[in-house]
Amino acid sequence: MANPFRDMSVIMQVLVGVAIAVVLLLVGVYVPVSPVAQERASYDKAREARNKLTQEVTQLQVYQQRYGELKQQMDALSKQLETLKTIVPEEKEVDEFIRLIQGAASASNIQLRRLTAKAIVPRDYHYEMPFEVQADGPYFNMLDFFGRLSRLSRIINVGDLEFADPDKAKGAKYDHVAGDPDPGKTASIVEAYLRSHPDVDAVVATGQPATAGIVAAKKAVGRPLQTGGFDVSPDIVAMIQAGDLDLTMDQQGWWRGYISVLELVHYIRYGLIQSNYFLTGPQIVDKTNADAVAGLAAAGVR
Repeated sequence: MANPFRDMSVIMQVLVGVAIAVVLLLVGVYVPVSPVAQERASYDKAREARNKLTQEVTQLQVYQQRYGELKQQMDALSKQLETLKTIVPEEKEVDEFIRLIQGAASASNIQLRRLTAKAIVPRDYHYEMPFEVQADGPYFNMLDFFGRLSRLSRIINVGDLEFADPDKAKGAKYDHVAGDPDPGKTASIVEAYLRSHPDVDAVVATGQPATAGIVAAKKAVGRPLQTGGFDVSPDIVAMIQAGDLDLTMDQQGWWRGYISVLELVHYIRYGLIQSNYFLTGPQIVDKTNADAVAGLAAAGVR
């Protein structure tokens, strides 16, 4: 049987082959179900998605350019928020507030006789913490005290002021009796004073020798007296445990020396200055905690 294709010349065979290839190619490209058409459709779809993402990136580049500016604004707002938390803290922080008041009073060289907390008053966005304060000091020292209050980080309003002569104030009468570094001599001085002033019902000493002296004077006169002292030692704690001394004020003498030197070293080396006052005391030692303090006093820690 004759084969027309073989009967053709070589050139014609080549042309027919090329024609068949072209037909197959066209069929693969334009017929929807062909693999080539499917790949082409996927390519067009991917290119369209890429163009869409490119447009979105172009739009977001504006925000990228503003990122530095927005970050600076956020940092500034964060610092402002921290400052506002200091002025109006989330918690009441009564102890910190009292330390601030005491620090301002000490810096102004006035004495706080009384600091009484009143009932807290709720407001729409904050709480008011009223305090009734009794302070003694010269006029200009009081002005300096109020000025320091105005510069504290907390919001403080001062009102209902009353000025009075401390010598004429009710319950403010007291005498100062000079003692002696020798407890025995102090005991004799205080005993003589107590015998000549039978109306005196309380005595406070300012130091370990004087504290031992007033306890001895109390025993000598043999009448009820409220007694208080300063500093802590094994002997003073033993007096409290025995009921001869009502209380003593622990000033933490070691802290008073150590913290002062520490702050001085930090200032000289690093230029650091403590922003708030470090209160080494006062802490009262009385019958309620004398047993716990006794061991520490014997060890020289307190």
